[in-house]
This record gives sequence, structure tokens and C-alpha cells, in this order.
Amino acid sequence: NITSVSGTIEVYKAGEFFDTLDLDGTQTLSPDEAGQLSVSWTAPEFEKYSADAKVVWNSRSFLTSQNFTVGEPLLEVEKFIREQNGNKAKITLTLANKWIEPINAVNPKFNIHNNSQIISSIYTSQQDIPAKSSVEFTAEFEIADIQSVKVEAVVAYSGKTLSQSLEASKTQAV
Repeated sequence: NITSVSGTIEVYKAGEFFDTLDLDGTQTLSPDEAGQLSVSWTAPEFEKYSADAKVVWNSRSFLTSQNFTVGEPLLEVEKFIREQNGNKAKITLTLANKWIEPINAVNPKFNIHNNSQIISSIYTSQQDIPAKSSVEFTAEFEIADIQSVKVEAVVAYSGKTLSQSLEASKTQAV
């Protein structure tokens, strides 16, 4: 029989001690029983962490370590602008990487709509966006009736899709 079970987890952020967590669980176990130790913890931010867990039972102990990351890749639109100069329009899309690691192979596509139909798709150059940084993408197109055009930015990255639209005006920002 296991008559006494306890455990702690020490959490580290960037190699520096961050927090100690006491595990909740089963105090005694019979030979055919299984038990579980657990604790709930809310990370204060997206980050890379490591943890050292120590479980003690009947004067024995078990140690294990684990590296883990909290969060997931996330891009946000910082700026989406369309500027007009005669029959030419310039589109500027600034994407911010909110993730703690680079997001690679980001290649926005701009769909140009007129009367609910896609009349053109423009791809920008593919870029990697460094961790916690922003990158600007631009494209230009020509069209006679810019007043009735909708521009949709579609960005596929890390298995996700981000999209945002601008509609009908000579100069517009979101």
C-alpha cells in the first residue's frame, strides 16, 4: 500500500525560477488502485517554460522535467490601408506576430472584388515574421472604377487563416 503521496512542481521561465505549485491528489492507494496528482496553473503570458516535478510516496521519490510552451501562433492586423493615386491603388498590410517564436512563410493574398466578383488576386512576397515583431506587406493594382472595389486580405499561416476587408473609398484605413 501507498500510505502517503505528495508532490511539487517548480516552474521556470527563461531558465529562472518562476513559481512553486503543490500537487493535489490521492493520499493513499491500495495495490490495485491508480491515482493522479494534479494542479491548475494559469500562465501569465505566452512563453516558453520548463518544469521540474517531484513526487514522494512511502519515503521514495520520482523526479521528472518537462519543457513546454503556453500559447499558439497568432498574427494580428496592425494596419490595413488602401491609398488611391489616379487609377492606381496601393495596399499596405502590417501584420504583428504575437507569438514567442517566428511564424514562417507568411504570404498574404489580396483579392480584389468588384460587384461581389473577384476580378484579381495579388500575392505579396513571402516573408518570415520574427517573434513579437511586425512586418509590412504591400501590393499595387490598377483599376478604372476604384469607388466600387472591395479589397480582401487573406493570410494563411500555421494552419490558420486571417482575413480582413476594405471597401469603397479612395483612401481608407482600418
